Amino acid sequence: QLLARLGEGYFQLGEWQRARSAFRKAADAVGEQFRSIRGMAEIALRDGKLAHVVHNFGAAERLAESRGARRWSRGEAEYFSRLNSDGEYLEMELGRVNLLDTVDRWRGRAFRLCLAGFPFIGLGIYLADPAVTNSGWILSGGMIVLWVVTLLAHRVFAPRIAPELLGDD
Repeated sequence: QLLARLGEGYFQLGEWQRARSAFRKAADAVGEQFRSIRGMAEIALRDGKLAHVVHNFGAAERLAESRGARRWSRGEAEYFSRLNSDGEYLEMELGRVNLLDTVDRWRGRAFRLCLAGFPFIGLGIYLADPAVTNSGWILSGGMIVLWVVTLLAHRVFAPRIAPELLGDD
C-alpha cells in the first residue's frame, strides 16, 4: 500500500520514472493491486502507450473492490480502447484537449493581466490622474470578463466527446 501511495505522490510531482518504479515494486512485492495497476495505466498514458493503458485499466477493473472503482475503471478502459481503435474519435478528442489547453492558457493570461491593471489604478489614484486610473480599470475589468468567458469555455469543453455523437456505431 505504501509503495503504491508513494508512486501516486511521485506521479503528482511529475517524477514519472520514480512513480513507475514505485508502482512496479508495489506490484512485485504484494501482487497486483488496484492502486498500483491504475498508476501503471496513468504512466502508460503519459508515455502514449494506449494499448498498455487499456490493458491496465481493464486489470484495475478486475482488481477494484468497490463498485464505483470498477465502473470508473471500465469507463476508462472503454474510452481509451475507443481512442486506440478509432482514428476519427482520437482526432476529435485531441482537438478538444488542445482547445481546452488553449482556453486554460488564456485564462491564466487574463488573470495575470487583470492583476497588472491594479498598479495603474493605484498610480492613477495617487497621481489624481483619471486617465491612468480608467486605463487600469479598463484593463482589469476587460480581463475579468475574459477570465469568466474562459472559465465557461472550460466547462463546455472539459467533458469527453460521447462516442455516440459520431453516429457510426
